[in-house]
Amino acid sequence: MLIFALVGVAFDLITGRDLRTVSGICFVLGCALGTFLVRRSDLRKMMFAPPLLYAAVLLGTSLVRGVVPRTIARQGVELLTRLVLGAPVLVAATVVAVIVAALRGAFRRR
Repeated sequence: MLIFALVGVAFDLITGRDLRTVSGICFVLGCALGTFLVRRSDLRKMMFAPPLLYAAVLLGTSLVRGVVPRTIARQGVELLTRLVLGAPVLVAATVVAVIVAALRGAFRRR
């Protein structure tokens, strides 16, 4: 998941100033692939991975771009703002992870 997300982020930052479509697509694909490849016993944990990974990627992106606010409070506000603005990607990744996990669970029972 992380590798896919970082590839998308790297592409978007190299070709522009901020995260765009490529990073979103890579993030969703990474979440789907991660959920597909993880052990069945860890499927429940994968439901929490997309939001946590997305927050980590946004924080890392801010640090790489040099957008480091002067205080922790400002950094938290910036991260929260970017999470809200990036919610469609985050929601899509979480929904994809849930669907893949449900399909894996359904095929396991057969």
